[in-house]
Amino acid sequence: MHLLSDILGKKKTQRLNGNSVSHLLVTALLGCSALTTGSVVFNQHVSAIAQEQSVSFLISAQPLSSAIREFIATTGWQISYSSDAVAGKHSSGVSGNMSPEAALTKLISGTGLQLRKRSSTSVALLPFGSKADASADSELLDEVVVYANTNPSNTESLFGDGDPRAIGKTTISRSLIETGGDAGGDINSQLKTLPNVQWQNDTATDAGDSSTSEQDLRPGQYSISGADVDANLFMLDGIGVNSRGAGYDDKADLPLDEKTIDLKATYGLHSQTVYIPDAVVQTLTVQDSDISARYGGFQGGVIEAETINPTTDRWSGFASIEGTADTLAKFNIATDDGENPYDVKPYEFLKLNGSIGVSGPIADGLSILSSFSNRYANTTREREPQFVEQKDVSTNTHSMTFLNKLKLDRDWGELSVTNTTTLYDQEFESHRYLMDEPAEFTGDGSSTQLSFQKDLGDLGEFSNLNFASNLFINTSKKGNIDKNNEFYALTAKARNGDFVDGLSNVCGDLPGENYIGCFYGGLGEKTQSETSLGSSFSVDGDWLEHKFSAGAGVNRIFARRERATELTFYSSSQTGTFDCVSSDDPACWNDEMYARSRVTYSPYETNVALTEVNLWAEAELNYGDFQFRPGVRLDYENFLNNVNVAPRLKASWEATDRVVISGGFNRYYDDSMLGYALKSGDSKSVTHWRNIKNGNISNELGAEGGWYYRSSKTAIDYASFGLRTPYNDEYTIGASVTDPLIDGVFRIKYLHRKGEDRFAKNEAGDALTNDGSSKYDSVSVEYAKTWSDLSFGPLNTLGFSVSASWAKRHVTNNSYFEEVELEDYIYYKGKSYTESGFDGVKGNLDIPIRGGLRLQAGLLDNRLKLWSSASFTLPYDGVIDSKENIDIEVDGTEQKHDVYVDHRYDFTTYVNAGASYQLTKTEFGDTVVTAKVSNVFNETGNATASDTNPYKKGRQFWLGLKTSF
Repeated sequence: MHLLSDILGKKKTQRLNGNSVSHLLVTALLGCSALTTGSVVFNQHVSAIAQEQSVSFLISAQPLSSAIREFIATTGWQISYSSDAVAGKHSSGVSGNMSPEAALTKLISGTGLQLRKRSSTSVALLPFGSKADASADSELLDEVVVYANTNPSNTESLFGDGDPRAIGKTTISRSLIETGGDAGGDINSQLKTLPNVQWQNDTATDAGDSSTSEQDLRPGQYSISGADVDANLFMLDGIGVNSRGAGYDDKADLPLDEKTIDLKATYGLHSQTVYIPDAVVQTLTVQDSDISARYGGFQGGVIEAETINPTTDRWSGFASIEGTADTLAKFNIATDDGENPYDVKPYEFLKLNGSIGVSGPIADGLSILSSFSNRYANTTREREPQFVEQKDVSTNTHSMTFLNKLKLDRDWGELSVTNTTTLYDQEFESHRYLMDEPAEFTGDGSSTQLSFQKDLGDLGEFSNLNFASNLFINTSKKGNIDKNNEFYALTAKARNGDFVDGLSNVCGDLPGENYIGCFYGGLGEKTQSETSLGSSFSVDGDWLEHKFSAGAGVNRIFARRERATELTFYSSSQTGTFDCVSSDDPACWNDEMYARSRVTYSPYETNVALTEVNLWAEAELNYGDFQFRPGVRLDYENFLNNVNVAPRLKASWEATDRVVISGGFNRYYDDSMLGYALKSGDSKSVTHWRNIKNGNISNELGAEGGWYYRSSKTAIDYASFGLRTPYNDEYTIGASVTDPLIDGVFRIKYLHRKGEDRFAKNEAGDALTNDGSSKYDSVSVEYAKTWSDLSFGPLNTLGFSVSASWAKRHVTNNSYFEEVELEDYIYYKGKSYTESGFDGVKGNLDIPIRGGLRLQAGLLDNRLKLWSSASFTLPYDGVIDSKENIDIEVDGTEQKHDVYVDHRYDFTTYVNAGASYQLTKTEFGDTVVTAKVSNVFNETGNATASDTNPYKKGRQFWLGLKTSF
C-alpha cells in the first residue's frame, strides 16, 4: 500500500525512490509469470490480436489498388492477388474503428472479388466464385469482396502509408516502432529519420550531456517543415493533447544546464500534456504537408499516436522491461581542443523502462484494456569545479503512464471510454549553480474521452455513411517548484581580474580561467495549469464515386499561471574602491565586488478562459485517373477575436499504374493564443540599480550608494494590439513511382512554405506587430522496398527505406516579445544580436542536406529479427562561436559579445541497431529478449562541449525482455 500511495499520492511529499521502481518492475514480471503458469491462462498470440482487435481506419474512396496498399500499411496484413483481377476497379473506402476483417470486407464491397483466408493476417483475393488456390487450411469468407495489392512484395512500406498520393504522410506500424527510433521509450524519436524533420543544433558550444539532460524523460520536440518545435499538432487517439500555453517563455523549453537562465520563465513546460511511451503505441502517423482540413491549429506538422486496443475474443496481456546504465555507455570528451582541464568525471546513471498490461472481454461486446508504464532515470554526478562543496549529487525522474480503455460494441453503434494519464516528476539540481536542495519539475497530464461511432449505412444516393462524435477533457500541470526564492549570478572572477575572496565559501578560483561566474540560489515556484473541455463530431460518406466529410468542434480552455511567492534576482559586474555599509547586504564585498542590479518579481495568479470553435468540410472527387480534394477550415478564438479561413486543396493524377503525380495548396493557422493570453497576465518586475557613492554601497533603498529605481515591466495586453493570426501558405508538388525492376516505391516532393503575419517587435521594442515572416523550401526523396516469405537460407523477410532531403529556412525578425534577464550578446559580421535574436540568423543557415535509413530482416522463421536505423547530415557552411569576446555599446551600456564566424561543418551520422530473439513460443504466448545499440559508431557530432561539462555520450547499449500471454 505504501508503493500505491507513492504512485497515486502527491508527488511533492511522496516521491518514488529507485528501490521502489525496481520492486515495481520485478513484481510486474513475477505477476505476469504467475499468470502464464497458474490456473488462469491468458491465451494470446500477436497475429490473433492483429486479426481481431479494433483498428482506426481512414481510407478514402480511390482506385482499389491504392486502397489496398493503404489497408496493408495500416494493418500489416499480407494480401496477394492478380493485377488483372483489380484492374479498373474502385473502392468506396472505409473509415472508423473496426476489425481489419470487417474493414477489408467493406473496402472491397462491390468489386466482384472474394477473399480466401490463408492465415490470421494473410489473404488471397480472387474473382468471386473462383475455386483456385483452395486448400484444406484456407477458409472462404462469406461473399467477401476483396482488393489486391499491385505490389505484393511490398507487404509493409517502411515509410508507411500505402496511398501513393499521400507523399506528405508516413504511417509507422507497431512492428516498425519496435525496430526504429532511439532506445529509451520516446515515441517522438521515431521522427528523426523522416524528411522535413530537424532535430540537431550544430552551433551549440556547450552541448555536453549532463545529468539533467539524461534525466529529462519528456518526449523530444522537433521542427517539422521549418516551424518552431512547439508548433506541431500532437494527437492521441484522435484527441489533440497540445499544451496550449507552453513554449512561449524564452528558453523555457531548454534544459536548465544551458548557461542562460531566465527567472521569468516557467521551466518544465512542454508542448504535450501527456507523455505517452512507445510501449503502448500501435501506430504513429506523421504528416508534414498536404494536411487535411480535419486538422487545425499548427504551423509545422501533425503527429497522431494510436494506442493499443482491447482484445475482444480472449484475454491477453504483456509485460516488458528494458534498461541501460553508464557502464553500458561510452563518454567522449567533446571540447573544441579535446582536453578535460578540470578532470571532470562523467556522470553515473541508471535508466529502466517497464510496462505491463492486460486486456480482454468482460461481457458480450464489452472489452477492457488496462496498462501501466514507468520510465525511470537516476543520475549521480559532480558539481562544476568552481564550487567549494564538491559532493556527488543523486536525483531521480519518474514518468508513469496509465492507459485504460473500455469499449462496448452493439448494433446501435460503438461506445468507448479512454483515459491516458501521465504523472511526471523530475528532480533538478544543476551542475552549474549551487542549490540548497533539489527543485522539482512537474509535468502531470491526462486525456479522457467518451467516443461514439455509428455506421449509418446507405441513405438515398449516399452510401457508407458514418457518424462519429466525442466528448473530452484534458488536464495538465507543469512547472518548476523550488523553495528558495533568491537567485545570485555573481562574477567571482572578472575577465583578466582577480578572484573575489568574499565568495570563497561558495566558489573557488580556477587557475587558467580568465572568467568565473558564481551562480547559486533557487528558481522559486512557478506553475501553469490547463483544463480543456470540448466536443466534436464528423460525418463521412460516399456519393457515387466521390467521398465527402464534414465536422465541427468547440473547445473551452481554462488556464492558470502563477508565481507563488516573490522572487529576487541579484547580478554583478562592478568593482571599485568602496565600503559595504549594510550588515544585511547579501551581495557586497569591500573593495572587491557588489551586486549592481536587483530584479524583484512579484507573486501573481493569472486565470484565463479561452473559447475556440471550428468548422470544416472536405470532398474527394474522383474522375477517372484524377482525384481532387478541396476543403476548407474555419477557426475562431475569442482572445484576438479573429475568424480564420484556411483553404485546403490537393490534386493527384494516376498517370500510369506505377506513377502518381500530386500537388497541393494549403493554409495553416497558428494556435498559440492561449500562451499570449497567459503572458498578458504576468506579474510586474521592478529593477533597481546601485552605484558607488562617496565610497559607499548600501542595501537600503534611496540611501547613499543604495538602490534606486531603474525600470519596471508590467503585464502586456497582446490582444490590444489588434494582431492578426499568423499563418503559413504551403505549395507542394511530388510523385510516387513504383520502380519496374524490383517493385520498390519512390516518393519525391518539393515543398514551399511562406509564413505571414508572424509576431515581431516594433522598432521601439514595446509592442507586437505582424511584420515578421518566414520561408521554408525543401526537396525530399524516399525509397522503400520489402520482401516477405523469402527462403534464402535462414532469411525470411527483408526490408529497407532510405530518404534524403535538402532544406533551407529563413526567418525575419524575432517572434519572442520579451528578453531573458541574462541574455547573451553575439557579434556577427559587424552587427550586434541578442542570443534569441540571433536564432533567426542561425535559421537562415540551417542544416541543408539530411538523410535517413531504416533496415530490418527476419531470420529463422522470423524468430530472430535484426534492424538498424541511421540519420546523417552532409557537410555544410554555417556559423560557430570563435571563443573571442569584444565590448560593444548597447543602449548606452558596454556589453560583452561572443564573436561568431563562418564555419564549415563536417559530415555526421548517427546509427542505431538492434536484435530480438524469440526464446520461447507456446500455446500460452511467447518470450522475447532484445538488445539495442544507439549511436553505434560513437558519433559526437559538430556541436562542442565546454571545459566544465566536457562529455558527450556516444555508443550506448540497452537490454530488454518481453513476454506476451
